[in-house]
Amino acid sequence: MSFPETSVTGATLLPALEGQPIERATLTELACIATVISWILPPAVRWWRWLCPSLSYFPWYIPTSIGRNIIFKFMKDATANPGPREVVRYFLKMLANGDISTWEKALQMPHYNARSMPAIALDQVLHLCQIAHSHRFRLYDYGSVADNMESYGTPSPPDIADEYWRLGSLPVDLVAGLSDGIIPPDNIRRHYAEMKKGGLKVTLKEFAFGHLDFTFKINDDLSMYLMKLLRK
Repeated sequence: MSFPETSVTGATLLPALEGQPIERATLTELACIATVISWILPPAVRWWRWLCPSLSYFPWYIPTSIGRNIIFKFMKDATANPGPREVVRYFLKMLANGDISTWEKALQMPHYNARSMPAIALDQVLHLCQIAHSHRFRLYDYGSVADNMESYGTPSPPDIADEYWRLGSLPVDLVAGLSDGIIPPDNIRRHYAEMKKGGLKVTLKEFAFGHLDFTFKINDDLSMYLMKLLRK
């Protein structure tokens, strides 16, 4: 299967890692930086784990409550006025590959606070780099046949698309956002095509939504569609 992005933290840079065209020319530098990082990070992590194995598995997040408080206070103040809010929104939209969602509101939700916040694991970032390099939607590659055999029972990580047939007669209903910059609709269509190829009962519905709009901007069309699915 040809590189369908998956909705996980950090997927923002996946289009840039793969070299896909970015919506705005101002993101050319971002695409170059992301590509360089995707090649440098894996060997750098191997060296880091060799030097400091006990410090290699901590999650990534804004450290200390003071640091988080400063960042979140800045976001709150910056989005309180129309001018700075539009600057922040424009910057976040560029980072999200042109996604139209209200990311500035999402970053002010209760689970982003001074006491705690979501984190991303280093191996999750490495997994995204592997997907970008292989152009395959595969599980995490542990780097050796022995480790992969221990985890998966196969020398290499399983390809998700090759395993769709295991869903059997389970119905699958996919939705895609036409203005989603994190998981572009083309990627959902790839999933749809691979599921159809695997003989699954699958449907696809597209909405004029951004990535977060399925949570923050549920309209009558989406509600009616979901109710229709539940009544099947």
